[in-house]
Amino acid sequence: MKLNLSSNFTVLGIDPGLETTGWALLERKSLASGKCLDFGSLHTSSKSPFSKRLEIVFDGITSLINTHTPDFIALEEMFFIKKASTVLKTVQTRGVILLAISKSKIPLETFSPRQVKLTVTGSGTADKSQVARMVQLTLGLKSVPKLDDITDAMAMALCFIKIVPLKNKMRLAIK
Repeated sequence: MKLNLSSNFTVLGIDPGLETTGWALLERKSLASGKCLDFGSLHTSSKSPFSKRLEIVFDGITSLINTHTPDFIALEEMFFIKKASTVLKTVQTRGVILLAISKSKIPLETFSPRQVKLTVTGSGTADKSQVARMVQLTLGLKSVPKLDDITDAMAMALCFIKIVPLKNKMRLAIK
């Protein structure tokens, strides 16, 4: 992924989930700092058929991408969840999100939860409240978003802002 280190860019962070998918649009204003432009969540009802819920997530992500036209997208990688039915539904939800991103042709980076925690807080074992507090401080938010899914999406986008320009710079130095 080519990235101009001197320019501003926007990144859409996404925390995938069938019931709630959190998202946040951040702008990189300077090296390793961001400004929150918008955030929210997509919700599906457990009373709806599974296929309809996936359609809602796909359409919601497609609409977000078309509305905000981010330069990049950051998505959480899958991690081990103990309950098999939750894993399956989350994997399928992530699949429709990946499809929407692929159709948009916007460059994608994925990050593990541990990598995001380490980048945002300095500890790969930070708990949700520590991540939320660092997101709040880093972005200068008056309060922490009420939903963890939104905070996680903000953290995902912050991880992109802090890591990808450095990775790009290292790739250029090696050439």
